Formats: sequence, structure tokens, C-alpha cells
Amino acid sequence: MATLRPGSLLRLLEEALAVHGARLRALVARARSGGDEDLVHDVRVALRRLEALARLFRGVPGRRDGEAVRASARELRRRLSLLRSEEVGRALIQQRTGGPGGPVEAIVFPGGLPAVRVATTDLAKVSRALTGWRRRLASAFGGSFAPRVDAGADLGRKTRRRLDRRFRELSSLLPPRRKTLHAGRIAAKRVRYALEPVEPLDPRIGTILRLLRAFQVAAGDAHDLVELAGRVRAAVGTGNGPAGAAALEAIARSLDADAARAISAARRHGAALTGPIRSLRLALGKAETR
Repeated sequence: MATLRPGSLLRLLEEALAVHGARLRALVARARSGGDEDLVHDVRVALRRLEALARLFRGVPGRRDGEAVRASARELRRRLSLLRSEEVGRALIQQRTGGPGGPVEAIVFPGGLPAVRVATTDLAKVSRALTGWRRRLASAFGGSFAPRVDAGADLGRKTRRRLDRRFRELSSLLPPRRKTLHAGRIAAKRVRYALEPVEPLDPRIGTILRLLRAFQVAAGDAHDLVELAGRVRAAVGTGNGPAGAAALEAIARSLDADAARAISAARRHGAALTGPIRSLRLALGKAETR
């Protein structure tokens, strides 16, 4: 990674916090107006990005700063996880059965989705934590005599170490095998969302981000298909008669075939990450020893 200019990381943190603040306000507005089919997904992605930012820059300006943002974002993201899995599963079944509301969907996912999927109060809690962090950052480093140079140098060392920790985690899972694909996908998300705010610091990061996105999408497709195939098979023997069981088994086989193709694609995309991640890790180590 290129040598960090004094204060460059602080500037990127300030810019990232402003972007996240605006994004949260837009999500609150969508939730308040009743939501839409993409709201849960978009909220979870925004929360995961916030978690990554808070991990990367935790302790700036004070020892506990960033922790409230990380904790509130993580808690809400996890709470929405099962709901998002059901949304995806229902959509995959609908693609195979001609639309929503069919008997297969009712068997696999009995009941309906909640009318309110994301509460504005939950998003407001995260937003308040983010606003508090921005204010403390401005108070500590916003004045004419604020110690931005020293803070930026110290943050540069910490950031490199934290990024390297993420790289090590992902590298240990590359190239991905079928059994490690889900863990590799999670590790790739963590690397991707940690790198996004510091992309301007090294021209190689943009290339790696594109590779991470491709791997993440393919591995996510594989995970969704495998998970749903297991759920459909679990419903086969729940007293739906021979015809219902045959329909469920046929859908499960279709999901298995699609999952196999998605797993192959994800493994190819994951293998393509190995060299670029190694190269960036080496550059990170050289910057640390300067």
C-alpha cells in the first residue's frame, strides 16, 4: 500500500462517516414509507459496511469510539438475517413455480412475511451512534491546532495491521473448497467492506474489490441454493401426499443442479483472488517497515 499522507486516513474516515450518515437517512425514509422488496437486503449491506468501518477505525478519536456503531449495526443485521434468508428462499421458489403464493411456497415457508420488516426505531438507534462518533471526531480533530498529523500516522499503523488480519483470514481459505466456501464468502465480505473506504490509497485496491464482488456474488448464490435445497427436502416428508412430495423433490433436484454450477463459479472466482491478495499483503508489509 502506498505511503499514507498525514491525515489522509482521517479524511477518508470523515468522508465515509458522512456517506454512511446519508445512506442511513435514506433507509429510514424508505422504511417510514412502508419499505420495498429490497429494503432488508439494502439495510443489511449498509450495516455490514458500517461494522467493517467501525472495526477498521475503532479507537478514533477515543478508546471506545466506533464500538457503539459496530455493536448496534451488528445486532440489527443479525436480527434481520433469517428474514432476509426467507425473502431470498421465497423468490427462488417463485422463479421455479410461476410466481408468488403457490402451494410449494406455502409448504416450505408456512405463514407470511411480516408487514413491517425494518423498524425505523432500529435504524434510528444506529444513526444516533453514528452521529455521536462523527461529533467526537470533529471535536477532537476539527480545530486549527488539532493533532491530525500524529493521529494520522498512528492510525496508519493500526489500519495496516487490521487490514492484514483480514487478509490473513481470507488467504487461509483460498482457493476455496466446497466445505470452506461459506467461510470464504464471509471473509471476502469483511475484506471488501474494509477496503472500500481506503480504495483511494492504492491503485490495486480497485481491482481487488472487483474480484471480491464477483466471488461474493457467486458464493452467495451457491449458499442460498444449498440452504434452500435442504429446506425443501426437509419439507418432503411432512404429509403432503405423493404428488406434493414429488413436486418438492423435483424442485430440490433443480436447486442442487444450480447450486453445483454456482459452487464451481464461486471456486473459480475465489481462486482468482489468491494472487492479488498476496500482492497487496506484501505491499502492506513493506509499508509497515518503512
